[in-house]
Amino acid sequence: MSGHQPTQWTEDHVQLLLSNPRQLLEADDWREHIAALGGIDALYTAVRQLPIKEKQHTLLNVLISYPGASVDTYCDLLNVHRATFHRHQRELFRNLATLLNAARAASAHAPGPRVHQRQALHQLRTPSADFQGRSDLLETLKVALQPATDHAPIIGIQGMGGSGKTELALAAAQQVAARYPDAQLMLALHGSHAQWRTPEQLLQQVVQLFAPDEQQEQSREALEAQYRSCLHGKRVLIIADDARDADQVRSLLPPSGSAMLITSRQRFVLPGMAVIDIPLLDSAESAALLQTICRRLQPAEALELAERCGHLPLALRTSASILVNNPALPVANYLQRLRDRHQVLGALTDPDDRYLNVAASLELGYQALEPAAQAVLRQLSVIIGDFSVKLAAQVVQSDDLYTQLYTLIRRTMIRYDAHSERWWLHDLVRALAQRKLEHAESTAITWRYARAVLSLMPQILDAHVDIGGNREESLRLFNSERLHFDFAAEWAEAHSQQPDGARLLVDIAVAMANLSGIRQEYRYAYSRLMERGLAVAEELGDAAASGELHWRVGVNSIWTGDIDAAEQHFQAALAALAAEGSTSRVTHIRTDLASLYVYRGGEQNYHQAIQLYQKAIAAYRTLDESISQESLCLNNMGIAYAKLGQPETALECYQQALLLAERIDDQMDRCRALANMGETFITLGQLDAAITACQQAAAIAEAEGHLQGSGIITGYLAHAYMASGAVEQGHASYQQALSILASIGDRWSEADVRWKYGTQLVRFGNVEQALPLLQASLAYQAETNHGDYAQNAELLKRIEAGVPLAELLATL
Repeated sequence: MSGHQPTQWTEDHVQLLLSNPRQLLEADDWREHIAALGGIDALYTAVRQLPIKEKQHTLLNVLISYPGASVDTYCDLLNVHRATFHRHQRELFRNLATLLNAARAASAHAPGPRVHQRQALHQLRTPSADFQGRSDLLETLKVALQPATDHAPIIGIQGMGGSGKTELALAAAQQVAARYPDAQLMLALHGSHAQWRTPEQLLQQVVQLFAPDEQQEQSREALEAQYRSCLHGKRVLIIADDARDADQVRSLLPPSGSAMLITSRQRFVLPGMAVIDIPLLDSAESAALLQTICRRLQPAEALELAERCGHLPLALRTSASILVNNPALPVANYLQRLRDRHQVLGALTDPDDRYLNVAASLELGYQALEPAAQAVLRQLSVIIGDFSVKLAAQVVQSDDLYTQLYTLIRRTMIRYDAHSERWWLHDLVRALAQRKLEHAESTAITWRYARAVLSLMPQILDAHVDIGGNREESLRLFNSERLHFDFAAEWAEAHSQQPDGARLLVDIAVAMANLSGIRQEYRYAYSRLMERGLAVAEELGDAAASGELHWRVGVNSIWTGDIDAAEQHFQAALAALAAEGSTSRVTHIRTDLASLYVYRGGEQNYHQAIQLYQKAIAAYRTLDESISQESLCLNNMGIAYAKLGQPETALECYQQALLLAERIDDQMDRCRALANMGETFITLGQLDAAITACQQAAAIAEAEGHLQGSGIITGYLAHAYMASGAVEQGHASYQQALSILASIGDRWSEADVRWKYGTQLVRFGNVEQALPLLQASLAYQAETNHGDYAQNAELLKRIEAGVPLAELLATL
């Protein structure tokens, strides 16, 4: 050490103190002077107590809290222009230099020997009074922080900025503080800041605490020995807050008897270190935190606010504080701002509290990334929801995507689920990254994203249509990518006036038309997309796409009850695809046209349907891999025979269909055949066989996640129960069937179940309960021009007129 005093404080020295203290400490005289004052943290504390104006205090706190940040970041935090910031900064530096020199001069003339400033050894503040949740983690930390004689417990708490790492560490430290009576230290490592603290600075700080009169060593190795000597034989708990990486804290690992908690936004491990990856709060914990801070929040408001904040503790605390501080701000208005991705980060900034600034917290993580990782993060921000690396590779332009993804996950700027092998950005990280995109760049990336979605569809469709294919896997794949499909469809429709948008819309509509058969209710969900795609395909003169979409829209029309429209679409599809020479597609459409005749009802239509089914079966037998379609035709043909009053012939069709389904191990074809057999057994009076077949079919539908099938089969089962005398089971099953079908919008099946339920109630003499069901069903039959409408209307008229049950039984 030089042994002489440094020169006077100047504006340049103050700037170094606040932005790059390491450079200031490289000079021996300044290092000695600052060490005599208790170190950098003690000097910061003293500087904050200097008599400066309130606005300068605000600027000073921001500079100390975010050392080395960009000027734009400072301007955002202070809500000022760059020129204003620079002017205020110069005034602050000038004022601080004057005050520091005056304080130093007064200290030099004070009587008596110089006394070394010694900081307290019990430095931990209590965690926030409204700290919520984390009970499991706290219990884990409490157990892990037992003092040991052979090692020091080292625990890393890692997670994204604002996830509550520091509060968790403080809460855990509070519970175990009595185990470490000699000291509880809070070391601010500033690892997420541009000017992070060096291992040497941190070692010196601790040594100064325990040995203020001892001359400090200069090399890291010597300081480490001095550090361990100071802690030897003591029980000390250290929180190393905001670590940059393993190297920054490796030198601080304490000897046995002591313990260390390390918080960090970075993922790293050290020898003997246990790692806790801090999760986001769950919905209940998030709502509890919000309502603890802001008592005017209603439960539903708190739940939505928690969702908009992404369950990130800092965002939750900020939003609730803003509502408390501004009681005139309606919660509904604030939620509306949070729903807008362009406003959400601004809405999560408290202008009067620098600690309540989500954007500033996340900005630190972004600025710590290398440019290549920043570029990847910006491009990923256009992707909605979680995603596969296959999709990311088609959206992101990068020389080394995998390396950058691994960098982002180590920096906790992105999350990864090892079970599903999918990646995702927190919504607020996505909002931050999107703010970094120029409009042209964002548009180009989004086009790549929308087009890339199409590449996900063939794999799902292959899993669905393969003979013996894994429908459960296709459903899982579809649901995992559904958000992307929906976004691509919305993007294409919004740009359908452009040639690229029109082409994309048609391609997505065709793909979704094929995929929607994975689950019946998806047909309804995507019916508008198919109709819009059909209109654009015809504008483009794309016959193949028009035919495909006419067919799918026709199928949807059947299920929504518009039978006439369905037939028109089928005829248009046949004309378009026959011209394209698509034999397989034409056969499929003729099969659906036959089903339409069955739905329309009437003896002539049933016979016409049977003829079409027979032709289709003959055609399918000449096509490869069409056993499942043959099974479907046999099932539908059986329904037509049953409608004609030929249950034995219908049962033969179903049994043939079941054999084919078992031959190819197709569970849904088995389900369909068993369900139809069950209904026919009821007609034949074989009620035990009916219940067994329906139960087997229901179990398959539930396992396959087929809600429509579950609803229809539960209705069959209800009929069998009531016919066998199990009336209560029948009531419960009918109500369950109606609930399922209403949830997916299958009005045709719902009306059918209502009619059957109503007629069963009439059989049991409960006409009053039956009438609303029968009336609602008949209204739908009238709306859809159902083939049985006239017959059913006459029956209902007789029931309403109070015709004796004995006379009605013959027609029920």
